[in-house]
Amino acid sequence: MVYLIIFGVGAAVLAAYLAVRLWLLRRSLGHAERELREITGQIGENRILRIETPEPKLEALLAAVNDALKQLRAERISYDRREKEFQRQIENISHDLRTPLTAILGYLKLMDLESLSEEEREDLQIVCRKAESMRRLVSQFYDYSRAVSPDYVPQQQRVDLSRYVRETMLEYYADIEVKERAALPGASGFRFECELPDAPVLIQADEAVLHRVLDNLVQNALRYGTSFFRVCLSQEKDSVCLVFENDVQGMKAEDLEPLFQRFYVKDAARSRSADATGLGLAIAQSFTEKLGGTLTAELPQEGILRFTVRFPEYCAD
Repeated sequence: MVYLIIFGVGAAVLAAYLAVRLWLLRRSLGHAERELREITGQIGENRILRIETPEPKLEALLAAVNDALKQLRAERISYDRREKEFQRQIENISHDLRTPLTAILGYLKLMDLESLSEEEREDLQIVCRKAESMRRLVSQFYDYSRAVSPDYVPQQQRVDLSRYVRETMLEYYADIEVKERAALPGASGFRFECELPDAPVLIQADEAVLHRVLDNLVQNALRYGTSFFRVCLSQEKDSVCLVFENDVQGMKAEDLEPLFQRFYVKDAARSRSADATGLGLAIAQSFTEKLGGTLTAELPQEGILRFTVRFPEYCAD
């Protein structure tokens, strides 16, 4: 009888010990899980996982995880270093090419066209177009190097976005007219719509950076849209919404994600074009984010591509 009592007490003590041990291990695993999520979210910080309750098997597991984190951190540092070097090279090359290109274009404009034959003038026009195209490409590479550089901070001020969009669209009035005249015979033509509030819509922005964002989005719409192009500006709660819509052919939902990747050009024929770098939308998104806004793309319906730019509404201090 005494042995049974002792055995029962011992079993109860063992069960209690195992229950407490299990609870401590589960708590330690929960803590390790939360810590791992924090570390992966801030992989640049030199942190490792630890376990509160000693357990050889779990300690071996965490040691393996820490080795993987160390390797991942080293790869991330190496990637960041290569990326910064790549951006620096783009900026340097772009800067070195801009000066001679500007000089070439200047000399071409100074040439005496009257002294040239008709064939020579046509050849000169081709050279001028190619040089201007090269200047735009170099400008895009330079803009991209600034857009993705963590050291570049736009000088922001109060801007009336409604006025700025209106002025930008006036700059492209001739291009829109060309699209309208180029419409296929028998088709409904190219339709352009611009819906802007009469009252000022104020945001905080750098005008030069904002101009580049709008330029790239308008150029993209005019390059790919064949039947319509719509621009709409509206005010929402604590934010400003600017929408660009145009028709698009053969685009699916899975094509949206890579749109903002650098050097991405969906149309292989356009990728061979001198003006197609695949940087326009990447620059627009990066510059928008530097201004504190967001730029997203969606297909609201088949054959319609919509870009939505959102900026915080201007608030005076």
